[in-house]
Amino acid sequence: MKGSFRRLRTVLSRLGAVSIVALGGAACLVSSGHGTGELESRFATIHNALTGIGMSEIGALHDARLGDGQEAAIDLELAPGCTTIVAVGGTTIKDLDASLVDPAGTRIARGFAHTSDATIRACVEAAGHYTLRVKAMRGAGSLLVSTWSGGGPVETGMNGARPSEPSAARGTCEAPLALSAGDFTGSTAHGERENDPKERANSTGAELVYKVDVPIRQKLLVAVETQRFDSILYVRKGDCADKEAEVAYNDDASPTGTGPTDQRHSRIEQVLDPGSYYVFVDSYNANDSGAFKMHVELTDVPPLAELCNQAALLAEGTPVQGTMEGAFDEAGAACGEGAHGPDVVYGFPVDKRSRVRIVMHSDDFTPVVHLRAECDDPDSAVGCSDSGGADHEAAYVGVLDAGRYAVFADSSQRGATGKFTLTAQTAPELGAGTRGERCADAIPLTANDPTVTGDTFTARDDVAGQCGGTGAPDVVYRMDVAARARFTARLTHEEGSHVLVLMRGCGGPKAELACGKTIDRILQPGAYFIAVDGDSPESFGTFAFEWSKRDVQAQDVACKSPRRLREGETISGSTSGAGVLDKFSPSCASSDGGGGAPDVVYELVVSAREHVHLRLRPAGWGAVLLVRKTCLEVDAAAANANEIECHAEENADLEFDGVLDPGKYYVVVDGKDPQSAGTFTLEYQRVR
Repeated sequence: MKGSFRRLRTVLSRLGAVSIVALGGAACLVSSGHGTGELESRFATIHNALTGIGMSEIGALHDARLGDGQEAAIDLELAPGCTTIVAVGGTTIKDLDASLVDPAGTRIARGFAHTSDATIRACVEAAGHYTLRVKAMRGAGSLLVSTWSGGGPVETGMNGARPSEPSAARGTCEAPLALSAGDFTGSTAHGERENDPKERANSTGAELVYKVDVPIRQKLLVAVETQRFDSILYVRKGDCADKEAEVAYNDDASPTGTGPTDQRHSRIEQVLDPGSYYVFVDSYNANDSGAFKMHVELTDVPPLAELCNQAALLAEGTPVQGTMEGAFDEAGAACGEGAHGPDVVYGFPVDKRSRVRIVMHSDDFTPVVHLRAECDDPDSAVGCSDSGGADHEAAYVGVLDAGRYAVFADSSQRGATGKFTLTAQTAPELGAGTRGERCADAIPLTANDPTVTGDTFTARDDVAGQCGGTGAPDVVYRMDVAARARFTARLTHEEGSHVLVLMRGCGGPKAELACGKTIDRILQPGAYFIAVDGDSPESFGTFAFEWSKRDVQAQDVACKSPRRLREGETISGSTSGAGVLDKFSPSCASSDGGGGAPDVVYELVVSAREHVHLRLRPAGWGAVLLVRKTCLEVDAAAANANEIECHAEENADLEFDGVLDPGKYYVVVDGKDPQSAGTFTLEYQRVR
C-alpha cells in the first residue's frame, strides 16, 4: 500500500476523460465536463485509483456545498480500526482543510492541501458517530466525501491510535512505514538505533523510518510534536542507510513554523525532485524515545520553466510589493546559505550595458536576491547577495550586458513567510555624476555628524587607492584639522564592497596616507580628503561609515612631564575628576578604536636590565594596565607596536611582571570602557 495516497494526489492533478465506476455501490456513467459532472469525474478517477490498489469503499457517499471560508460538518459512522476518508472538491476550491472530531469534540486527525482534495487516515478504538469538519480556505464549490478500508498502518501513539491491518513494515530502512499527507501518531519506544543524521553522529537515539514516493516535483512538509523527548527530523533520498544521501535536517522548530523554537517540535519544509525519500523521526539525545504526533503535507510544485514564462516584469525605479505566500523553493543560489527558502521570480530587461542595482527589503524574513541570465538554468547565475546598505535588506549591484534577466526574491530561511519589496535601478556604465566627485567639490565632514551615509551608484571614477578603487566610482569628503589629532573611520554598511582612502590633498599616489575598510591615523594640522571608493569597477551603491577626530594635545601635555615611578613606592591616584582626560587608546580596551575612558600616565626609568613587577589595584572598577615604549602616539598605525603589555579586567587587580632593558617606559592606568574610572593604587618593585 506504500505511496497509495501520493498516487491518488498525482491522479487528481491529471484528471482524465470519461470513466465508468461504482459510486456508493451503484454503477453509473460520469462525464468530464464542468460543474457537477466535473466533480463526479474527479471522484470517479479517485475511486478507480483506490480500487486499483486494493482499497474498498465503505459507508455512504456524502455531499456538501462550501462557500469561501465556510465550514461544513458531515456525520460519519466509523467502525473500530483504521479508515481512510477522502474529501474531493470542485476545481473552484483552492485550499481544503479537513479535520475528524470524536464524539467528545477532540480533533483526532487532520488533512490539509493547497488543492481541492484532502485525505485523512484515522484509527479509532470505539465505533460511533464522528464528525468531519471541512473548510474551504480559498474558493467555493461542491464537495464529495467517501470512506475507505485498507491502506497503510498508523503506529500506536499519543492518541491511542493502533494499526488496523497486519503489515511487514516495522519502521526500519529494510521495512519502512508508508507515508502520505495527513496526521499520524507514533512512538519510537521500540524503534531501532541504526541511524543518525550527519549533524548528530553517534546519537544512538531510537528512530522510526518512513518512506514516501514523490512522482513529480513536490514540497514536503513534515512537522513532529513530542511529549517527553527532544526530536530531530532528517530526510534521505534514494539510499536509506547512506548519511551522504541526506537532503534535509531539523532539530528545534516553532510549533507554527514561525516564531520561537522549542525542543518538542521539529519541522522540515523541502521541495523534492521525483524519487523515493526516507523520513526519519529520531531523538537528539542518546537513549531517548517516546510518543509523537506527525503532520504531513505534500504539495505539487509547478515547474520553474512555467513560473519563468509567467514572471512579472520589474519596472525600473518602481518598487514591487510581493509575498512568499504560496511560493516554493524553486531556485538555489551561491549565497544566503544556499537560498533554500521559497522564492518569487521576476523578469528584468536591460536595454544596454549598464550599472544595475536591485534591492530587496523584508521585515518578515531574511532576504536574499539573486539573478540568472536564463531563468531555469542554474549554471547561468549572474550574482547573489544576502546583505545590503541597511538592516533587513539584500542588494545586488553589478554591471550587466543588454538582455532580459531573471531576478529571484528569495530567502535563507526554509520556512520564510511574509511580504517583501523589490526595487530595480540602472545607471550608465561609467556613471552620470554626483556631489563629491572630486576634491574641488568634496563634501565637508562636520563634527556633529559622526555617521556619514552616501551612494556611489551614479558616481564616476576619480580616485584610486593602493588597496583598491581603480576604475570604480567614488565620493570624496573633506576634513580640516586645526591641531594634531587622531582620526579613525570604519565602514559599517555597504551595498557593493567599498574601501576608504585617506589623502593629504588630491595630488596622486604620493598624497595617500591610508587605505582600507578602517583607518586609524595621527594627523598633523592641515586639509585632508577621505574617498569612499568601490574596490572594483562593479562595486558601488549606498554606504555608511563612522568617523571621529580626537584632539591629542592633552597627550602632548601629559607626556611632557609625567610623574616618575620609584622602586618600593605605592602611588594612590584617580582617573576621575576635573582635568583627567582620555589621552590614550589601549589595544585591550573594549570600546571601538580602544580607550574612550580618562587615564593617567607615569614614567618608569630603567637604568640597567632588570626584572620589573607592577601591581594595579583599582577600587571596584574595570581597569587597564598598559606598559608602553614611547609616550606620544606619533603614528596611530604603529601605536600597538609601542605596547609592551596590555591587561584589562573587571573589578580585579592587574599585574605586569617582566624583564626590561635600560631606557624610559610609560605606564598608563586607563579604563576598560568609557564608563570605567575611579581611584586606584599602583606599586612598583624590582625583582632580585
